[in-house]
Parts: sequence; C-alpha cells; structure tokens
Amino acid sequence: MEYRELLAHLARFHQIDSEGMPTFKARIHILRKVGVPPVEKVGKGARATFSADDLAELHLALTMSEFGLSPLRIAQIMMPIRITTPWWPFTKHTDKWLIIALRASNAKLSDMDSSDVIQGITIVGKENLEKDLKVYSGGVPTWNAVLSLSKIAENLRSVR
Repeated sequence: MEYRELLAHLARFHQIDSEGMPTFKARIHILRKVGVPPVEKVGKGARATFSADDLAELHLALTMSEFGLSPLRIAQIMMPIRITTPWWPFTKHTDKWLIIALRASNAKLSDMDSSDVIQGITIVGKENLEKDLKVYSGGVPTWNAVLSLSKIAENLRSVR
C-alpha cells in the first residue's frame, strides 16, 4: 500500500481528525527515521510501499507512543518483536497480550534513558499473562507494560 493509504488507516485506528493530522504525520515521520517500520527510504519522486506487517508495526508503535515511550525506546522494543512475531496470525479472533519489562533506574516513563535495559518482551495468551508478569517482577526495579493486542488485531482485520 502507498503512504497515503497507510496514513488513512492509521488515522482511522487512532481517531485523528484533520486538525490533528500534521502532528500525527510528524510522529510517523519520527518513527520512520528511527526504523519503525524498517521500510527502505526512497529517493525524491519515488513512492515507498508498505506491507500489512508495516501497518501493524506502526499501529503498535503509535499505541506505545501514546503511553509516553520515546521513538528510540519504541524502536528498541520493536526489534525483537519484528524478528519473532508474524503479525497476521494475531488478526484472527484471539486474546493476546504484549508484556514489556524494563529494568529501569527510574520508574517514570518520561525519564527513561539508554541506560535502562529491556529485560523482556513477550506475547502471551490470557492464560499465561499472570504467570509471565510474575517472572518479570522479581528483584530489581522494573517497569512493566501490558498491552492487549485484541484492539490492534481488530483494526487490522478491518483492512483485509
């Protein structure tokens, strides 16, 4: 799909009106600059094309940014997800959860920096959610984010 189509889907998913569109485009531009999604940059006059996986990755990245994660932190988190996770199986009716655990020197999201270490990233079903959260919450100061992928999957199903 072309950028304008990708943008239209993402704006609909995130309920962006015409007034908020310039800021929304800027957020996408910054995410693309840090490699989310990993679409090759094209020269002047050429058009980038995006896959369904690119749409899914940007949707998840924009959702994470709404919680205060920086674009660089999102890029760090997306790398292992991108390598291990095929997106489209999650578009079937399923209840999956993304757990992000950061061993952080500071509990405030806005103060996280590159010295904070990603302790774990996993996608689990509801039946394993509580067990996996216990694994990440022992010992060191940790910030855990739990994000339901159900709404993201529902949005993506509407594109197919």
